[in-house]
Amino acid sequence: MCAWTYTLDTDELDGSTQPVSAIDDAIRNDKKAWQERLNTDHMFELTGTQISDTDAGKHRKVTFYGVLGAKPTLEAGEGALYLKTVDGVSELFFEDSDGTEIQVTIGGKFNLTASTVPDDALDDGMILLANDAYLVASNAAGKGEVSLIKAGTNDLPTLPDGAEMASSAAPTENEGIANKKYVDDQRNLNPLGDWTSKLNNTVYEAETAGLVCANTANGATVVSGYTDAANPPTTLRVTNYGNGGFPPVGITMPVKKGDYWKVTGATTVQWIPLGQ
Repeated sequence: MCAWTYTLDTDELDGSTQPVSAIDDAIRNDKKAWQERLNTDHMFELTGTQISDTDAGKHRKVTFYGVLGAKPTLEAGEGALYLKTVDGVSELFFEDSDGTEIQVTIGGKFNLTASTVPDDALDDGMILLANDAYLVASNAAGKGEVSLIKAGTNDLPTLPDGAEMASSAAPTENEGIANKKYVDDQRNLNPLGDWTSKLNNTVYEAETAGLVCANTANGATVVSGYTDAANPPTTLRVTNYGNGGFPPVGITMPVKKGDYWKVTGATTVQWIPLGQ
């Protein structure tokens, strides 16, 4: 705490020792003293010798001095913002006109836990639990089960004590962005689609990433796989050949989404997409 340059003394000019001529100096001193003190949290700087700035009196910040041991007693229609000590830390509290006390901060964060989230929070597409944000995968107001996903991750939440998740059932893909992320995450848990037969020496464009599996009826033929961004593809990625007769030979080749691919020398060609 800084020391004041100008003093405020209630015993100043008590009329017993100071001359009357000192009154004007005392008034000027008191003005400077009040200006100095109010300037701590307010905009109360001098312009020349006057506090004439149009912003004078506006708050720069609010500094709370000391903490309360119990919530204050308020009159009807009043509200109070104050500090209380929680686990050795000064935390911010608010008391409304009904006498309800709410802890605003906790452990360096806003105290947005399950107990302080409004009842209609699910309608807004997000809920805050244990100071972390979660996307609401489906709306609780008549739109199916609730599934929560931690924002920025694929993780389901660790719920605070006493809280329960309504369901782990996946919502439909038509219920919004949060639901789409949920559906996509679940889809990626079963990444393979259905097998499809393809033709040898034929160019295909991959609508999704996938795998090509090709083989010959015997070991007399060279089987080769080509894939790149060109049509037709010319980059040889994998090849296999036999010494004639049996056993058959085969290849497996990964293909990027949007690239072209073909297989030569194969009797059977199979395609399986990823991400389905």
